[in-house]
Amino acid sequence: MSPQLNSLNDLIRSVRSRILARRLTKGIAITVAATVGGLLIAGLVAAWLAPRSSVMILLRILPLLLSGAALWLFVIRPLKARISDVQIARLIEEKTSLDDRLVTAVEFAEDNRAASPVIVRRLVDDVGARSSAIDLSRVIDPRRAYIYGGAAALMIASFLTLVLMRQTPVSTGMAALYSPGGGDVLANSMFINVSPGTARAPRGSDQKIKATIQGFDAETAQVFIRRIDSSNWVATPMEPAKKDDEFQHVIFNIQDSVSYYVEANGIRSPEYTLEVADLPFVKQIDLVLNFPSYTRLPSKKIENGGEVAALKGTVVTVIAKLSADAKAARILLSNGAKVEMVTSDDGHFTGQFTVKENGTYKVELTADEGPPYNGSNEYDITVLEDMPPVVSIDKPGRDMKVTSLQEVFTQARAEDDYGVAGIEIVFSVNGGEEKSVKLQDLKSDTPKTLSGAHTFFLEEYSLQPGDFISYYAKARDNNTAGGAQEATSDIYFLEVRPFDREFRQAQQQGGGGGGEQDSNALTRRQREIIAATFRVQREQAQYTPEEKEENFDAVTLSQEKLKTDTDALAERIRRRLGEEIQERSDFAKLVEYLQAASKEMVTAAGELRSRKSKDALPPEQRSLQQLLRAEAIFREIQVAQGQSQGSGS
Repeated sequence: MSPQLNSLNDLIRSVRSRILARRLTKGIAITVAATVGGLLIAGLVAAWLAPRSSVMILLRILPLLLSGAALWLFVIRPLKARISDVQIARLIEEKTSLDDRLVTAVEFAEDNRAASPVIVRRLVDDVGARSSAIDLSRVIDPRRAYIYGGAAALMIASFLTLVLMRQTPVSTGMAALYSPGGGDVLANSMFINVSPGTARAPRGSDQKIKATIQGFDAETAQVFIRRIDSSNWVATPMEPAKKDDEFQHVIFNIQDSVSYYVEANGIRSPEYTLEVADLPFVKQIDLVLNFPSYTRLPSKKIENGGEVAALKGTVVTVIAKLSADAKAARILLSNGAKVEMVTSDDGHFTGQFTVKENGTYKVELTADEGPPYNGSNEYDITVLEDMPPVVSIDKPGRDMKVTSLQEVFTQARAEDDYGVAGIEIVFSVNGGEEKSVKLQDLKSDTPKTLSGAHTFFLEEYSLQPGDFISYYAKARDNNTAGGAQEATSDIYFLEVRPFDREFRQAQQQGGGGGGEQDSNALTRRQREIIAATFRVQREQAQYTPEEKEENFDAVTLSQEKLKTDTDALAERIRRRLGEEIQERSDFAKLVEYLQAASKEMVTAAGELRSRKSKDALPPEQRSLQQLLRAEAIFREIQVAQGQSQGSGS
């Protein structure tokens, strides 16, 4: 066998190996996807539906069936399928420029009875020489095999992450399906957390039982209670608590030791005991709320209270009045903090804590003998929100058309429930870098209403017809506890127009009215889009996910529609003038501005689709600048046409 023929055979074998390797990695990736998909479906169904044992068996089999079918269809069958040397040769021919030499050489090498051996040998020698320079990566791209392998590894890693995470539907379902405990694991993942659990209870006190649902949903819950010396359980519906997954029940004036448990949606908690003893307890709690200094609010005393609802940073003084003398007392917060209470002159216990986050607190007592115990019920701590200031532009309070030499007076006002510390005007020229002018910046004695004024001397900005200034007011409150909050007004525009005589002449022209209406409509719509984007940027933290998507989609659609209309206007002008547009520099400039505006709209729409409202504002404003310049050019054209008609008459 000639060296050239050996070279051809090696080439065929190398390509065949690459084809089989790619088929294998592709089949493995599909099989992994089918297996992972089957496991996810089975796990979610097992976790959410808590199925019977017969259904559990089917769920266990489902991933095996899917993986077996995928293995046969996408791994075994493709690998068993024979690929002839001629088929491989044709594949190589498609990717290279051998002009059917390789296919012919392979065919005659397999059966050369119909051809001269000398001619076949020369053909093989020629193809062998040419094939030595073939890059196999052009024939079978190895990167696709790497992609399949990487995809399979990523799917496996993602699935293992979901399984190893605690208390997720997937991990719960997988444990229920394949762990030795089976259904017990599923049941154990759904439980009811009950407080106070097993505890000592002072005789005559009120005991609140709170149940928190974990791992499942329930609309109702019942607490079952029996006296220690009785075998009869009494079921009592529990009331919904503050959170959706919480229920509560209060045993008033408890006199006897009891056992109790909670049941909801077929899930039952362990059994607990309240051991009644003659112990002191908190019969009344008084609160004194000392609000943060920036609010300048007086202290507030709440008698016979317990629940705390106050601003972040409020110092709460808890005064616990006991039914009898106790050795010690302390406040236990839900975040783990403990505050020792001291005895006041009137024999009550007093302690303080600062409101930092939502949670709960209770008073723990220690009698003369025995360990500490819950001396009070658990009370909620709710952080009230300090709203940001409300800001507005009072003067001029609207968009304006101005000349490049005009002086524009603006006045901004801000109001806050506790105090405004500062207010400023933020502006930019033609969508450029934002600059700010501080109108008021107070360090103390911050009023609830604050205003300031600023005059724009437009001559300082060297503006031309078609330029604009956008501006808005920004204010911050005096919140020193949680950090100052900022708010902004709506955005407004100062659009530079030609001087009065030229402007009036343009408005009085009868010709080209349709074009002027188109131009004015484009600038008005772009201003509205900028204002809408600005509102979305300002308020998106308050939106629900659905509202956020809806608002972004609406602004994006408006910007894309305006882009289409701008392109249509430019095309209409080009079509109407035809080749004459090359000689009309004014119309050529008009079309150029429209095209530049359209290009900026494309960028703005892309940022809006990516939900980046802040990044969309600069291209939106640059687009407005180009539209305003196009509008100014159109007015100049109208003035010129009017003067020409006047001189002709």
